[in-house]
Order: sequence, then C-alpha cells, then structure tokens
Amino acid sequence: MNRASFYGNTIGYSDTSEESSDEDELLLRAELREQEQRALNDLDMAMNAPVVFCIRTYVDFDGLLNGLDAPIPTKVISFSAKEFIQVKRRFDQNWWIGRLVREDAPVGFIPSPTKLETLRHSMQTNLSQLLLSEALNVAASTGNSTGGGKSGSISGASGSVAHPSGKGGAWPAALANGNVPPANDKRVFFGNGISKTNEPAILNLGVSLPDMEPEKTAAQAVPTLASTLPTTPKKKPFFKKGYTGPPYELVPNVRPIVVVGPALKGYEVTDMMQKALFDSLKRYFEGRLIVTRAQTDVSGWKRLNVLLNMDKKALTDRTRGRQMITALEIQREMERIFDLATSMQLLVLDNDTINHPHQIAKSSLAPIMVYIKISSIRVLQRLIKNR
Repeated sequence: MNRASFYGNTIGYSDTSEESSDEDELLLRAELREQEQRALNDLDMAMNAPVVFCIRTYVDFDGLLNGLDAPIPTKVISFSAKEFIQVKRRFDQNWWIGRLVREDAPVGFIPSPTKLETLRHSMQTNLSQLLLSEALNVAASTGNSTGGGKSGSISGASGSVAHPSGKGGAWPAALANGNVPPANDKRVFFGNGISKTNEPAILNLGVSLPDMEPEKTAAQAVPTLASTLPTTPKKKPFFKKGYTGPPYELVPNVRPIVVVGPALKGYEVTDMMQKALFDSLKRYFEGRLIVTRAQTDVSGWKRLNVLLNMDKKALTDRTRGRQMITALEIQREMERIFDLATSMQLLVLDNDTINHPHQIAKSSLAPIMVYIKISSIRVLQRLIKNR
C-alpha cells in the first residue's frame, strides 16, 4: 500500500466520524426540542387540571442552581422548607408539575423524591472529593514549605545557628528574635512545639527539623484533615443537618381549619364564641364550606407511629389490642378528612379534645389554627364564672 492511499483512507475515516458526530448532535437537538414541546403542552394542560395531591416540604430547593436538567429550566419552582405544594401531573420519574400554595403562584416543574435523593447523593460525593483534594493540596504545600528549610544548618555540638540575615536558609521568627537554645541543647522540636525529650520547648515554633524528622507524604497527611484544612465560610446545606427523613409529606388538598380558645372546650363561653365564628364563616363562604365534627380524638395522631412500627409478635399480643384499635380509629378518621379535602372546599374541623395548637399542629393534617384570645384575664375569668 502506498502512502497516498494510506492517508486517503485516514481522511475518509475522519470524515465519517465527523459526519456521525454531526448526526448525533442533530438527533440530540431534535429530542430536546420534542421534549420541550411536550413539556409546554403538559404545562398548559395542568393550568386547569384538578389537584391530585398536596405535599408539605421539609427541604429547601433552588431551581436556578439545581434545575438545569429540567425539561424547561426556566419553569422550575424554587421553595423553602415547610411550604405547601399542589401537585397536578407527573411528567416523568424526576419531575412533577404543580404550584406553590400561594396567591397567583405559577405552574411549573417540581423535583420528585427520586430527583432530590439523587441530588443529595451527588452533592455528598462532590463534597467528599473536594475535601480530599484540598487535604492533598494542603499536605503538598506543607511538605514543600518544610523541605525549603534544608538550606539552613543547626549544629547542636557547637551551638551555631543560621540567622535569617546570614547566608543560611530562613528560620522562624522565634529564632530570629533571639530565642536561641543553648549550645549544648540537642532537643528535637516538632511542629506542635513539644520536644522529643519532654523538656520545655519553644512554643509555636511551627517547623520540624528536616535532618532529624522524615518528611510526611501526602497519604500520611490525609488523616490530619481537620487540623490542616483552612477555615472556610460555611455554606447553607441543601438538607437540614441531621435530617434523614423523606423530603415531602402528604397533606390534605385543603388544609382544615381548627379553632381553639378562648378557654377549654366544654365551657359555655368557648362554645358560644366558636359557634358565632362558624356561623359567620357559613354565611361568607356559602356553598363552599364544609363543617365536620371529628368522630375520634385526632389529637392522638402520634400513636399511629406505634402502629406502624409494631412487629408480628406485638400484633399478636392481646395486651396491646386496645392500643391497636385506638390507632386504627385515628387512622380511619384522618383518611375521612383527607377524602373531604379532595372536594377543594373550605374545611372546618370541630373536635372537643383539641384545646391547644401543639396537639395537632405537627400532624399530617397540617391544619390552619385559629386561636380566639381574650386579652384581659379578668374579663375571661368573669365570663367563665358567669357562663
């Protein structure tokens, strides 16, 4: 084979590879355009679509930083922890379509739990790699600065020390200021200012003698990561420190209203004031309001965790029968409230056992608490006595 034919075949192969890369790029652009068009159609359909379910967030999400791989990056919704989102459609495994429960909030893309878990894993991996690279860089720079002192000379027998003003290498300021050990002192000073013979040493010397201590390699310096890394300003974490639970919690489509105060349930003053509030709500939201009375004490919602964490042995234990029945009744009542909320009407929940917001505020019902309060304690006491 001659040289011309050889090079001619090479040029042909390169042209073929360039054509294939151009075709792949065109196909990729076509797929992206098709996906963007489908995303726009789904957003238009979701504008008037009913709410499928509602969630409460437990993490912060910035759509500008973490939504670049979304079908339409400009339509990604950012949110903070303890906000509520109405989900209307499922676009794919990583993205949902919905809106924040806020006045005039736009419809956009919301990350699914799978997407948030992938994002958390990638951030943890990148952080560990960054810390490792910084540790190796600091260890290498420390080794170079320590090795640079080999030009100086110290002789323990004669007591001669190379001064920064002399021809020797540069030594720390502790020696330059006159803090020179005596001539017969043969102690070895380490980086932490402790002598090898447990005798008093010059504090904050910050250098080890290269003739008496071998230099540390980068691999040996990695365990001292916490002490060698420079202090950097802490960034706001994506997930709360120590939080390992799910990023979302399912809540009713319409958060129920729970009224408490001014006194305990059962007092006439409490019943009269709450009844007056219920009557005014019925007149103002006529045809759009549901007032329901809880058939079970939903303030014991924490018992549901006991029911979920029971093993087979505990389920067959007769002594826990009443506890299981109570938990099942609470679960059934909460499911009934969830079903009422699917009508997207204002929901008012009346319960005789709820006297304080903390009894139900952190439950999955996520209620809107209305607290009736009388500022003057004397007036409240007089009303309770007279009524």
